[in-house]
Amino acid sequence: EVIGETLEEKAGALVKVAEFIRVTDLLRAAGIDCVALKGPLLSFRLYGDTTVRRYGDIDLLVDNGQVERARGKLLAAGYTEYMFRWPDSERGRQKALKYWHHIAFRNPDGEVITELHWKLSNRQWFNFRDPSRFVSENLCTAEFSGNSYSVLTPEAELLYLVIHGGAHRWGML
Repeated sequence: EVIGETLEEKAGALVKVAEFIRVTDLLRAAGIDCVALKGPLLSFRLYGDTTVRRYGDIDLLVDNGQVERARGKLLAAGYTEYMFRWPDSERGRQKALKYWHHIAFRNPDGEVITELHWKLSNRQWFNFRDPSRFVSENLCTAEFSGNSYSVLTPEAELLYLVIHGGAHRWGML
């Protein structure tokens, strides 16, 4: 869905773009690599404008070994967990890493949600034996706002978007 041209809609989109830059800068400063999924970079890559494509939240993919560290950095920066709390026990965290695929955070202003993903989906795709290998073998970079961001290659991103859309039953259409 494409964002309209009203000032309110564009301003709302710019708030999300600013949040994307803020959270990726925070992770970058901590030495935590992430892959930008959907969101402002997809809009920028498709339309040359981060404020054209409608999206609800910021989606970032990190290595599952970096989830706890990234979570700690977000919490220290004033973010709060949204919808689900990260388990306190080691066993609970291992289950979360196995059965969940992301945890969400609300920014300090309470306006934007960032989902910190450690896998693309909580369902295995097409019998992929190692989904993290699929990601690592299908990365490229996108330049935006003076920074280089890791993103999926166009072909991998199209596959991801089709599968993601199917999982959501194309409800956003």
